[in-house]
Amino acid sequence: VSAAEQASKMVGESAAVKSAKVAKRAAARAAARAKLAMERADKAAERATAKVTARVQEKEAEREAAIIAETAAENAWQVATAAAERAAHKAKEKAAERDLAKAK
Repeated sequence: VSAAEQASKMVGESAAVKSAKVAKRAAARAAARAKLAMERADKAAERATAKVTARVQEKEAEREAAIIAETAAENAWQVATAAAERAAHKAKEKAAERDLAKAK
């Protein structure tokens, strides 16, 4: 009876050892899959961050371009206004000279 019990225990232990080995392999595979999934998630997050950074930089560049264009327009307006004022002043001077010449 004791030999049969021992054989039964050995078979039971062997099955338990096999089960443990299978469970260990399954856990290792699950860990490898989880690691791969985390790496993929990290890469996706990096790509998303890069896209957001690119969008932010694009918006900043657009704002800077708008400011430059507005400044250029203001400068052009000032130059045009000054030129018009000079032309008007010269025209007044010439008119005054003509009036003076007519009066003589």
